[in-house]
Amino acid sequence: MEQTGRDETVDGLQAPSRSFMHSTSDGEMLAQTAPSTSTLKIEAEPIRGADLQRDLPMLKLATFGFPEELMHGERQKFGLARNVRLLKAVSRARFYEYLRGDVSAKETANDIYLCQLACDETNERRRDFLETVDQFRIQSVVDRDYLEEHAHSYASTYGHHSDDVLRELETEQRLLKKNIENQLLYDEVYRPLEEIAASYAPSVAEAVAHAALDIQAVVHPLDQYIQDDIPTISTDEITTELFLERFEQARREVGRLNASRPLSEIDRVALRRRLLQKLPPKGQGSIHPDPLRSVPLLDQPTELVEDDETIQQGKQSMDEADTFVDRILNGAFRVVGNLGGVVYPVGQDSSNVLVNPWVADTTIGEISYQKLWQREFFGDHIVTSIWDALKHEAAPEAVSVNCPFCVISPSLRCGDGLVCASEDLLLDINNRIPDLMRELWQIRAQYDGPRETTDSPVTGN
Repeated sequence: MEQTGRDETVDGLQAPSRSFMHSTSDGEMLAQTAPSTSTLKIEAEPIRGADLQRDLPMLKLATFGFPEELMHGERQKFGLARNVRLLKAVSRARFYEYLRGDVSAKETANDIYLCQLACDETNERRRDFLETVDQFRIQSVVDRDYLEEHAHSYASTYGHHSDDVLRELETEQRLLKKNIENQLLYDEVYRPLEEIAASYAPSVAEAVAHAALDIQAVVHPLDQYIQDDIPTISTDEITTELFLERFEQARREVGRLNASRPLSEIDRVALRRRLLQKLPPKGQGSIHPDPLRSVPLLDQPTELVEDDETIQQGKQSMDEADTFVDRILNGAFRVVGNLGGVVYPVGQDSSNVLVNPWVADTTIGEISYQKLWQREFFGDHIVTSIWDALKHEAAPEAVSVNCPFCVISPSLRCGDGLVCASEDLLLDINNRIPDLMRELWQIRAQYDGPRETTDSPVTGN
């Protein structure tokens, strides 16, 4: 489903006249989830089939990198991950209110500063434990049958020998495993997860890991939006030691549950729920606080894949996909990704961005999901650019932002006739950024003390 047409505006944003993604030219690969906008971004040379070595970046991406990135989409309903998504949503909402003149620059700067800072600190403090869990989950999926399937799919499609492709993938897997052994929490987390998987099942190990990560509390400053009686947590309280403590509690609870009832009789969702009930904070309900209980950008795609039957159907569709791009799209939208959009390369001189076709036309309030995704993708780029400029000590007058759809267009213009589709909106944004940046500087000084600015121009990318 291409994103075409410019008949609908949201907060002054014009839809791009065609769909875009930047395609790299040096063979480097990158797959990165932008969970706060429910987006998977892929940069790699498209698979052409004539040269195995040239195709390896995309092949490795589809085999190893893609499943790991999808886990970020799967996790967006859980605990701290959900908090990060909500904090980002507050920043974007406040920025659009500022553009409409509904709130002052000072109010906007205060919310953006506190929310973005909490996002950065939360992500950093859970990184080591989270990355170790993700690596375990990848290795539990990537067995020899999995590698042979990917090797055969590529080789049969493009006329190569399966053994040659399999050797390349096995070499990559050995390198990944060697790196895992050097990770910070290998002995504390990775090896115990292997033991749980061997004793029970990989799904039980995943349930233990999810329970440790799924802290049912709201990160400050989200608590100022809460109308429910929900526990709060500061970023200072989010530590590796906290995750390890929860991990050990969940391990012990698995042993107790299995002693009274075989874990094979409990499905993965019910098991995770049982484990969470035994971990603090207990009995406090959902972490979806009013007025942010409903976040359609994140939740609408997730509603498509709530049950195991739908997930299995999606996996079958992904396995039967004709191309690696089709495999990636099916996985991102229908298996575990639950994502709203994918930005991916389809050729050196062309590009593509696709909003989840299963929800693109769904009405959210007064607009379609597709328009909602475009607005949030645009807003996230602007807010992130402003935040990065502050972190780089940029003087207010030196900061300007550009259009994210233009940046990823081969022509560097997202509208018809080589112009930006949102040129007027962008002009208004850049005229108002200096006031917002001055307020951000003052707010940061209140927390961190005065700093020196740089007059070097800073443009959001």
